[in-house]
Amino acid sequence: MENEEKKKLKALLEQNYVWPAPYQFKFIVKKEMLEEIQELLCPPEFEVVTKESRKGNYISVTAVKLILKSEDVLEVYRRVKVVKGVISI
Repeated sequence: MENEEKKKLKALLEQNYVWPAPYQFKFIVKKEMLEEIQELLCPPEFEVVTKESRKGNYISVTAVKLILKSEDVLEVYRRVKVVKGVISI
């Protein structure tokens, strides 16, 4: 994530949330990458729900976590970005 993009996202998070607050992350990954993303979003820190696509090629991952500050949201996105082909929603 570029610096200017980070600033904009951080400003939006600060504007729309009062921290600490539960925050919902949504990602789409190829089925074979599910284990890798689950390792990054492991319980009990995250409450994770997955749903397979109609054809079974992709998995949507919804992860909820109590976030203490906007920087923590950016850190989760930074960590998940290393998963090949991950789509952040």
